[in-house]
Amino acid sequence: MTHRLRTLTLALVSSLLVINSPASTAADSNDKLVQLDHGYAMLHAALGRLKYLDAALLLKLESDAFEKQIESLSQTAARFDDRLQKLAESRADLNIQDQGLPRFELEKRSLQIRERGLQLGTPLIGESGPSMEREALLSLSGAINQQRYLIRVMREAETRPALQQWLDELREELDAVHAAYQRLLSEAHFCGTSSS
Repeated sequence: MTHRLRTLTLALVSSLLVINSPASTAADSNDKLVQLDHGYAMLHAALGRLKYLDAALLLKLESDAFEKQIESLSQTAARFDDRLQKLAESRADLNIQDQGLPRFELEKRSLQIRERGLQLGTPLIGESGPSMEREALLSLSGAINQQRYLIRVMREAETRPALQQWLDELREELDAVHAAYQRLLSEAHFCGTSSS
């Protein structure tokens, strides 16, 4: 019985050593970088779409406050997407091309963007006026919020200083844009003031 207990104890200790071995740690580190790359690719895709938002709504006749918020988001997205592309070009440890998503998820997202783009962005046949502004602000507020949360979880895992700084700065700007969208929604489309 004692021999079996020792054998079992040795097997258990050995398995713990294998789990905490340097090879396993290196694999975990590599997996974390791949997962971060997927996150950066998702941010790149989102920013790449958002930076053209002002052009998509160019021919719409909307309120000045709405137009100002759309321009602000487009400029923020363009600035940070350009910086991310430059970081990816200058770093061998950053790949922003693969989002790591299954084919049908990518196709679903593409379909959603096309359909919402036709409804909101088409000057003559699409929606317009206060209802379009409200719908666009709600949709964009949700999209911005998703990116803010993605940035937060990525920042917890990121250890590379230049990328930490990029995430921190993007989060700060998206927080400000999100707060402005919430204020505009509250003031122009709902009763009262914003609580964000």
